[in-house]
Amino acid sequence: MVGETVGSAGQSGDPLLGGGLLLAENDLRLLADSLPHIMWVSAPDGFTEYVNRWVVEYTGLPEEANLGWGWVALIHPDDAERARNAWDEAARAETAFESEYRIRRADGEFRWHSWRSVPVRGADGRIAKWIGTASDIEDRKALEESLRRSERQTAETLTLLETLQSAAPVGFGFVDRQFRLIRANDWFTDIAGAPVGRLIGRTVAEAVPAIWAQTEHLYRRVLDTGQSVVGTELTVHPKGESDGVCSWLASFYPVRVNGEVIGVGVVVVDLTERKDAEAFRSVVMDEMAEGLYTQDDQGRLMSMNRAAEEMLGWTEEELLGKRMHDIVHFQAADGTPIPASECPMRKARAEGRPIRVDDQVFTRKDGSIFPVSYSSAPLHIGSTVGGVVIVFRDITEQRERQRLELATRHDQQLESLGRLSAG
Repeated sequence: MVGETVGSAGQSGDPLLGGGLLLAENDLRLLADSLPHIMWVSAPDGFTEYVNRWVVEYTGLPEEANLGWGWVALIHPDDAERARNAWDEAARAETAFESEYRIRRADGEFRWHSWRSVPVRGADGRIAKWIGTASDIEDRKALEESLRRSERQTAETLTLLETLQSAAPVGFGFVDRQFRLIRANDWFTDIAGAPVGRLIGRTVAEAVPAIWAQTEHLYRRVLDTGQSVVGTELTVHPKGESDGVCSWLASFYPVRVNGEVIGVGVVVVDLTERKDAEAFRSVVMDEMAEGLYTQDDQGRLMSMNRAAEEMLGWTEEELLGKRMHDIVHFQAADGTPIPASECPMRKARAEGRPIRVDDQVFTRKDGSIFPVSYSSAPLHIGSTVGGVVIVFRDITEQRERQRLELATRHDQQLESLGRLSAG
């Protein structure tokens, strides 16, 4: 041990010198026991000969239980083989070694330690002892794991964002406080007519001047107020062409770091096809001579064309969200109420097939009724029936023509009978 090594080096027979060496050994023990780290001394073969007081307190085992090869039993089972191999390699190479593995504390918890051991050589150059220390690094390990987990989550988030940016049919961008485009996905290529790589670092005014003219005040508002601007419609010519118009729905959001707004995030959705479809639908619906309206699965009005408004006397806004059966087709021609459960439109929705009715009456806003012929077809939303579409026409004139035709035919028959009687 330490005392033996020092004593053997000072064999002179001088009692004063011997007393001085004994005092030095006590000082070394005092110093070793004061260290808040595990410390030990072992023989050249690894047999532990001395441990400091911290080992006894940390392991909760008496000193003799920590001597010899008792340290092996304290190592975590998953680390034991690696620890023994590290020691064997150091002993074979006769070089210092460092390693990290877990040992069991007195309360049974395994905690990570950093192990260091160096050989002490005698005058002949051969290893006389090994002196080692072990420091508790559990908190550092936990911090490293937390950092790795945070880095992994950050990498996953960035990967997800990049995937969304590249795959989503939506424009994403980030503009700094100097209005330079810092990030953008490939969708912006269709806006500016240039590869995204050539746009990064340029100002919005340089990259897409037509858009900047419409959005400069919005960017400045977000930076000045820190408030989002959502749902702004933009109309531009695609790639600077004069023919054709694109409609976009843009939203602008403040991007903050530690509470400070560092720029503006931009999300742009292309509404061109939807706008074109709505325009086409509006033209078709408004130019139809027949009335058309749609209602949801509860029978509430969702939309109505101009012909329907003219025939019913109500505007779309007046009936929007109201049950059409309770207002328009709740009665028969003689005023008899029609229960909602017997409404043919309910049947069309329930059976999922078109229904045609030729002898119904609708009620106008002024309370008057008029005969209609209508068809009701299920309105499919995905794989479910979300409502019905009703197309109807006023057949008052048709009924009048039929009445006149019947009257004329009746008169003709009477006239024929008169001639036959006279003959």
